Amino acid sequence: MLVLLSYLLGSIPFAYIAGQVFKGIDIRNFGDGNVGAANAYREIGPAAGVAVLIADVSKGAKVGMVAQAFASQLVALLAGFAVVAGHNWPIYIGFRGGRGQAATIGVLCALLP
Repeated sequence: MLVLLSYLLGSIPFAYIAGQVFKGIDIRNFGDGNVGAANAYREIGPAAGVAVLIADVSKGAKVGMVAQAFASQLVALLAGFAVVAGHNWPIYIGFRGGRGQAATIGVLCALLP
């Protein structure tokens, strides 16, 4: 259950949301087409890019901390993988997401401080 919830949390496309909120655009149609912080920074603006970076790192870190506190190491690793997979292939916007760098950083910061 934790792994599935991790995937669903990872699937939240913060860059896509920022594009809709700040500029009314689908970020996947601009720049490199990536739903990540770097493309948001370039195409929406520095403030949005930093906000997306913080949100993406945070979702990885939250999953890592919760999984480590309430599950075995194996489940924590699987949950970390799931949040990154959710970021890369988000169910909410047709499985076309980011590269997973920020989410991976968040997971690693939580699991390997």
